[in-house]
Amino acid sequence: MKTSEDRVLALHEKMKQRRQKKERLRTEILGVCSCVLTACLFLVIFGSGVAQGGGTALYSGSALLFENVGGHVLVAIISFATAVVITVACLRWRENEKNRTNPEK
Repeated sequence: MKTSEDRVLALHEKMKQRRQKKERLRTEILGVCSCVLTACLFLVIFGSGVAQGGGTALYSGSALLFENVGGHVLVAIISFATAVVITVACLRWRENEKNRTNPEK
């Protein structure tokens, strides 16, 4: 027969395992999403011939006007901003989880 303390310890251990499994799943999902977004970005940049450049246009402000590159630059800026927002959200979520699991600290 288990005592109440043993049951509580077993319950805490199960909760810890479930939290770890949930966090591992979220990390894997974020990793896969990051890889897919990176692959899409490379496909957009190298698939359309933008990576070939425009000679001297690469060294001036007119590089954004060379062969309609502006759209690709816009996609890159939006991707970067989205990645920053996701990173900040994940960091805040992790801090909230730490505060929720250890309220005494």
